[in-house]
Order: sequence, then C-alpha cells, then structure tokens
Amino acid sequence: MIQIEHDQGIVIAGMKGCGKTTVARHILAKIPRKRIWDPLGQYVDLGSYKPKSGHFGTIEEFSFFIEQCLKEKNVFIAVEECEQFAGHGKQLDELLNVITMGRNFGCGYMLITRRPVGANVTAFELADHVLIFRLRGRNDRRFVEEFLSDEYADLAAEICHLQKYEFVYVNPDNVAKKMPPIDL
Repeated sequence: MIQIEHDQGIVIAGMKGCGKTTVARHILAKIPRKRIWDPLGQYVDLGSYKPKSGHFGTIEEFSFFIEQCLKEKNVFIAVEECEQFAGHGKQLDELLNVITMGRNFGCGYMLITRRPVGANVTAFELADHVLIFRLRGRNDRRFVEEFLSDEYADLAAEICHLQKYEFVYVNPDNVAKKMPPIDL
C-alpha cells in the first residue's frame, strides 16, 4: 500500500462503488492525528466530524472546522465530498491554505471526490499522491486526461474501464501507473 506521511497531500477521485472510500479508510486508520470532515457518515469509527447543518454542511461550518484543524497543528485533515467546498466558484481560503501551505503547519490533507471536474485543480497539481479510480463522466475523464498530460494518454483512456479497487496512481515524482486491485 502507498505510504503517506502526516504532512503530505493526497487526492482520491472515483465514482461511487469503485473502492475509494475503502482505500481512504485504510490510509486514515494508520494516521494517528487526523480530523475528518464526513458529511456522509462513512468514517464515524475513525472519529470523524459529521456536519450538523444541511447535507454537506454550510460554508461557515466548514470554515470553522478547517480553522480549528490548523490551530491544532500537526494534524492530517481529510475532506470527503471535497468538491462541495473546493470547487470552482466555491473556493475557501482556509482549504486552499491547507493545500498550499499545510506543511508550514505540519498538516497534510486527503481530499476525496466523486467529481474531479468539480474539485479544485490546484489540489491535484500540488498533491504528493493522486489515486484515480474508475470514472465514467465525460467531463471527469477530460479533467483527468488534462491532469495526466499527453505522456499518459493511454492510461487516461483506461480510467472508465478500471475494475473495483484498481486505480491509476500518480506518485510524488509525477509518474503515473495503473495499479492492480488492492488487497485490503
């Protein structure tokens, strides 16, 4: 399995039922100091925070969550359904600070999304690790094709054919490769 340091960034993208939450849970279980924004209640046993207002929470509630995480320092911040708060036109300075300056606070991050096209491209570009599971949406596939560059065009084309728990991994050196199904 991929080794994640507490001050690194990771983005996990993929459609429902492809294994992204299972892999995210596996990674998060190994990180001792973490705070998880969990609007869907999928990480309750890992000590997550479920927003109290609305389905995904309000921008104000999310801002407060991020501010508290940064005050703690040396904490790993995970955000499920990140496109709700890191997407085009919804960018929050607090979340972008975690992405761009988190290491200064000793903070790493994990952003999990079903819709990469709705997330902030900066998150993908600055992440140390990117895991892309099966995607079927045309716009999501285009987003991934642009992110991976022409060098990995064949790999980008495979995104919609990946099996459960298979993913394309982009490592810290920006090298992409298809990974076999994870055996958790």
